[in-house]
Amino acid sequence: MTELFYDYYDSPIGMIKVTATNQYLIMCQFCSAREEEHPNSITELTCLQLEEYFTFKRCKFDIAYQAQGTLFQQEVWKKLAEIPYGKTFHYSDIARMLKKEKAVRAVAHAIGQNPLLIIIPCHRVVGKNGTLHGYKAGIERKQYLLDMEYPQ
Repeated sequence: MTELFYDYYDSPIGMIKVTATNQYLIMCQFCSAREEEHPNSITELTCLQLEEYFTFKRCKFDIAYQAQGTLFQQEVWKKLAEIPYGKTFHYSDIARMLKKEKAVRAVAHAIGQNPLLIIIPCHRVVGKNGTLHGYKAGIERKQYLLDMEYPQ
């Protein structure tokens, strides 16, 4: 069985639990409380890069990760990872990029299963008219991240 390592980053919008193996970051999720820490170099690097992101010193993450999901989910997450800082895409844009134009709902569902919040920037996907739709960590957090990345 693979040993898991845990660390926490206290962001301006809540505690983030970072989970990794010896080789990869596998989860980055908001949590309500800090539990026992068991860090390694990957969790520590992730926390450092999250700090840089939230202090406007980093626009892109450089962490080896492995997101567990179906092949379709992984295809969607790969497209999300290509969305640059300062840009937003629509759910239909992601479906079109996958050449599955009619799969908008499936794309939205896959986005909702993203295990690496912020690292894989699912918060950069908005509704066709610019409205904010579901975000696993809450619409308020999604709005904060977008406001932070796209100041008016």
